[in-house]
Amino acid sequence: MIKFFFFLPVHNGGIYLHQCVQSILSQSYKNFELIIFNNFSTDNSLDFLCDIRDPQIRVIDTKEKLDICDSWDNINKYTINNIFCEYDFMILVGHDDYFSKDYLKSILLLIENYPQASVYNTHFNLVDSNSKFIRRCKPFPKFLNYMDYLNLRCWNHIDIFGTGYAFRVNDFKLVGGINITFPLLLFSDDLLFTKLSKLSFMVISDSTEYYYRVHNSTSNINNFIFGL
Repeated sequence: MIKFFFFLPVHNGGIYLHQCVQSILSQSYKNFELIIFNNFSTDNSLDFLCDIRDPQIRVIDTKEKLDICDSWDNINKYTINNIFCEYDFMILVGHDDYFSKDYLKSILLLIENYPQASVYNTHFNLVDSNSKFIRRCKPFPKFLNYMDYLNLRCWNHIDIFGTGYAFRVNDFKLVGGINITFPLLLFSDDLLFTKLSKLSFMVISDSTEYYYRVHNSTSNINNFIFGL
């Protein structure tokens, strides 16, 4: 049975973290684990987890505040130093994004129908800081090889953000994980998804299963560059 691992680095996530975590715990497909890397939060944003006490949540605390690159590097270190089944999949999550209850169900259907693919995704909506709808993402083709991905990305024909992509843990390790040498991690997700797609191809569901939040953040620099 396929197991999914959500990896969620967070520093002072506030109410957004609550919404994100609750959306993951509400998944209709239940075989998953949520790994939260708490980057020295000081706003009590994780206190609500004490009330939840869900066995599917694991919190790993840092002893001092890390910059964004070192914070996300925890994912690289964790996947390298832990033993995962060859059938396990992982998903990177921004703490201010959230999912529909059938996100994992849609990803699982893609995996079952296209087991040879190396990256799985769905369509998504862009929302503002108050979760108000902005627009739907630009439509993806059903299949993308890595050259298609780069071409559409460079010409701003598709929206790409770090949240929502599922891929095998073993493939993540094979391509070297997240490149943390880019300033503020800009385009690290593009490089990761390109490398993963090059192993086989990316397949995208027509359904809309998660929500990417647009507001003042590091990732919004990326949005500006590509003309959101």
